[in-house]
Amino acid sequence: LNLKDPINTVITSGWGNDEKENLRFKVVGVVQDFHITGLQNKVPPMVFINMKTLKWNNFQHMYVKVSPNNLSETLTKLNAYWAKNVNPDYPFDYEFVNKGFAKTYQEQVKQKDLFFILNLVVIIIAVFGLFALASFSMERRL
Repeated sequence: LNLKDPINTVITSGWGNDEKENLRFKVVGVVQDFHITGLQNKVPPMVFINMKTLKWNNFQHMYVKVSPNNLSETLTKLNAYWAKNVNPDYPFDYEFVNKGFAKTYQEQVKQKDLFFILNLVVIIIAVFGLFALASFSMERRL
């Protein structure tokens, strides 16, 4: 937004066909940039909206923080809530954020494993070189 002091500023959504249909939101806080799509990508602009202020059918993704205790019961309740209040025609589907991050960083994990193996090979070659140098030095002394 490039605003010096965005708190209490009213912004429009741009989601409507004209100015009357655009939703207006009041900025109540600003968070520091954080990576949600991987470290290799630039941090995209994001807006976090209180869900009580909107109709649910405008969204493709919803992030819900859940406790690992009673996870199956929580997912059942979320499914029922989705079917009743959000969109019964669109199936409830979920994915855990940590699995999404694992997919995002899969390439970096592969690179890390490759570098580990290459470093191990280099260290083994260096140890063989030191052993050969020590053997050569001992043989010259005899």
